[in-house]
Amino acid sequence: MIVGENLQRLSKDNRLMVLIEAPGYIPRQLIFDIHGEDVYTVNLSKYDPNYFSERLLKDFHKNANEMSRELLRIQGLLMVRKLDEAERSIDVFQKAYPSIAASYALAANVEMLRGQPEKARAYLLAGEALDNEDPAIKRALGMQVKPAKAGAKK
Repeated sequence: MIVGENLQRLSKDNRLMVLIEAPGYIPRQLIFDIHGEDVYTVNLSKYDPNYFSERLLKDFHKNANEMSRELLRIQGLLMVRKLDEAERSIDVFQKAYPSIAASYALAANVEMLRGQPEKARAYLLAGEALDNEDPAIKRALGMQVKPAKAGAKK
């Protein structure tokens, strides 16, 4: 119940915006016109197993497609050995999407093509920290030369 000074402080132009949340339910944001003593009943919908996949696909499919296209474009730059352009594109991509492990795998490819295996390994480890199930990173780390253990024969 919101009454008196609290109502005056929270409302603007006799309108009140309220976010109603409850664990396990989809939150709702509502705007009420205040007419005096108003009583409202608000029903919240429970999350169901399909909510996230359906909602997220609608909300984020455009970004996912943009990210995929850009990663493929960068891969193409690597294939034609345009390493400087690929590196610049990876930098821009990582500023926009810092937690996408695939971009670190691409950065590692740039360094491997430049003959810098230690830098490549550092990028792979950064990518692995973001997604330790990424198959490209796991495969690349498996192919990387591991440092020799102390006391091992050469």
